Amino acid sequence: MKDVLFFGSTLGVFNGVIISLYLLLFAKKKTLSKYLMAALVLSLSVRIGKSILVYFDPNLPKLYLQIGLSACLFIGPFLYFYLKAVSQQITKMPFNWKAILGMFRIMLKALESTY
Repeated sequence: MKDVLFFGSTLGVFNGVIISLYLLLFAKKKTLSKYLMAALVLSLSVRIGKSILVYFDPNLPKLYLQIGLSACLFIGPFLYFYLKAVSQQITKMPFNWKAILGMFRIMLKALESTY
């Protein structure tokens, strides 16, 4: 039963990564909302993938846990930016969105130095 659970979970993560890569690289019409959706799906896939790894191997290095938590940090902003871009027809990413994502990236870089 554990093998079926592992297979189904990893299949879902793999599909999420493939969908996000498709939206980022191969989608016909490149829009801000598609990029934000791809980033959201990729963040969710990384977070779920980390949870799968921890469930099946609890002795993982802390780096894997940090990668999952870092992805979790970006889920909220990407969801908010995606919904805002779709509902208000925003076509160019505003500077304050870039500043927020940059601030999160700097925070993660600072935490990265502790490992």
